[in-house]
This record gives sequence, structure tokens and C-alpha cells, in this order.
Amino acid sequence: MSAESAKADSAMGQRPTGASAFARFALVGLAAVVVFGAAGYFPLKRWQGVEGVRSLIAACLAVWFAGCVAAVPLASALTRPGLAVPNALLLATALRFGTSLLLAGALALSGFFDRVSVVACLGVCYLWALLLETCYALREVKRYSKSA
Repeated sequence: MSAESAKADSAMGQRPTGASAFARFALVGLAAVVVFGAAGYFPLKRWQGVEGVRSLIAACLAVWFAGCVAAVPLASALTRPGLAVPNALLLATALRFGTSLLLAGALALSGFFDRVSVVACLGVCYLWALLLETCYALREVKRYSKSA
């Protein structure tokens, strides 16, 4: 009976654990940057060759890392019954922006990548991932607020 009730609770929108919520946010972020990387591969390869592709990969990894940093407060907010999500969304956006800015500076000043292409790729990928991950976060909030 308890196994059946556990399945029923998970089907009805029981709150996730922090690790599972973080893993879902990280996977959504990874999917977003993979889609962006796939869309930008051929144009950058034609425009700048291997150097552009290296910049694209570095920018995608930096944006994904920033998304993982931003997922921590979001995953934490989803596990609490009070749902302090507006503050968590604001904190996640600030953390994502700060981390992306620091990584953009580090990548641009490292000398391993073309400055213009790495900053341009990071900026566009950042906006793409921010849009998709925020929509996903709002969908998750809506999903778990109905069950509360």
C-alpha cells in the first residue's frame, strides 16, 4: 500500500528533493547550450574556422556553469513549502549574470580564444539559456504550487 501511495504522491506533484531539482535544472541548462552550440557550429566554422568553434564551445560551457550556479537557489526554493520563489528567481538571475560576467572576462583575457567571438557567443548563449531556464523554473513553480 505504501508503494502505491508513494507513486500517487509523485504523480500528483510532490515536492522534489534538492538534488533532483538541481539535476533537472542542470539538464535543462545543458540541453539549452547544446541546442545553441549545434545551431551556431556551422556559421562559426565558416566565419572563423576552428578558432570560432573553440570560442563557441568555451562560451557554451561557461553559460552552462553559470546556469548550474543559478540552479542552487532555485532548487532550494522548490523544496521548501513556503515557496520563496520570487526571491530565488531574482537571486538566480543575479548569480547567473555575475558568474557569466566573470567567466566572460576570464575567457576574453586568457588569450586562448578570439575576444570578439567568445564574448559574442557567450552573450547570445547567455540570453538563450536565461530565457529557457527561466521559463522552465516558472513552469516548475506553477506545477508545485498547485499541489501545495
